[in-house]
Amino acid sequence: MPTARLAVACISALVPVISALSYSLPISGDWLELSPVGLGRYNGEPAAFLSRSQSLVSPRTELLPLPIDSKACDMLSQAMGQAPLAKLALAAAAQSLLNRDGGLYDNLPWEWGAPLAKRAAFARVSSGRAPPPTPDDCASAYDLLARCLRADCNAVLKTIVIEEDDSREGGLSLAGALAVERLPQMVTLLGETFPRPFSGGELAVVECAADEAVGVALAQGRALCIERSLFEAASLPANFIMEDGRMRLNIDLRGQRAMPPPPPPAPAPADIKSAARYFKLDSAAKRAVLRGAGVRPPRRRMASAARLDELLLPLLDETVRRDVMLRRALAREDYAAAAQLGGAGSERAVVKHALADAVEEEDYEAANRLRARLEVLTALRADVTQDEGSYDRYLDADEWYVRERMRAMGRKDV
Repeated sequence: MPTARLAVACISALVPVISALSYSLPISGDWLELSPVGLGRYNGEPAAFLSRSQSLVSPRTELLPLPIDSKACDMLSQAMGQAPLAKLALAAAAQSLLNRDGGLYDNLPWEWGAPLAKRAAFARVSSGRAPPPTPDDCASAYDLLARCLRADCNAVLKTIVIEEDDSREGGLSLAGALAVERLPQMVTLLGETFPRPFSGGELAVVECAADEAVGVALAQGRALCIERSLFEAASLPANFIMEDGRMRLNIDLRGQRAMPPPPPPAPAPADIKSAARYFKLDSAAKRAVLRGAGVRPPRRRMASAARLDELLLPLLDETVRRDVMLRRALAREDYAAAAQLGGAGSERAVVKHALADAVEEEDYEAANRLRARLEVLTALRADVTQDEGSYDRYLDADEWYVRERMRAMGRKDV
């Protein structure tokens, strides 16, 4: 899912984001309300701009730039026009939202609606039709999706938030989220309709791209909320240029700010060869390892240590994962779990620990023998990240075949 990335000098002062469900509460204190004020360019790329003021923007106005792609820029331009679009134009624009991985369409709480609600909404939105009984007067594809919330998901919108996504050193990524509330189920009795007791009221946070949050805000006539510290870290003074005879917003920091050098490349999961190495990784390093492995890290709001471990531990060598889990069981004095983990190790784990002991005792003859054995056991495994016995043994290579292949390649110690 696309996110908005901003260049900022430092984000270390950002306070932790509050819990997800509190997004539905009235915004006050450390939260600000922003409004979309226009489209333009940020560092040469298309961007939407948000401001605390709905009035005319001046050069003294602090703006929050949200980098977006050109297709999203076109759709937001339609949304800002507020003029109803033809079904054909809506259908063409809606395709990019429907086909976006991890976007608003994917994350809406379809399970709150009728069976197959998501499929029905896809067919309707992809043809540019609004849900009945609302009229077909949508001004954008975002408007079409926003109307699905009540019509298909049986929910109402509470708050629209711009939040921190996956920031890295020297950069800040922003994305959107909608706080929604489930409506009570309605029942008909003797010709009258009543809300079913004890139904509805559940809260959920629907993650989406930054342009989707802005588009829904325009469609619903709502403000976007952001933490004050986040706005102060990323906002910039407005700047204008003349383009095609019109005044355009344009903020370009290229060459104006000295950005820190890029961080060193993160290790691959296969490079984390011991529990000690794993415990040295901080939260930022774990997120970098996940990104390098092709796994999208959770947003900062959800990026607890437990959640990062949940995503990263399955990518590690099974011997390293078991050692990490064993150390944590001992740390919390869960001796039953520690005994189970300590007694269920694979032959690879046993050999690996024996190799570490031999090296520590400077028994290099035994260490060489154990190292060769470990290489054989590793080569025959189909996937060393999987626990031994968790998949079909026939997926592994035969040991005789691995030994013969190594000998054919000149190895004499196997």
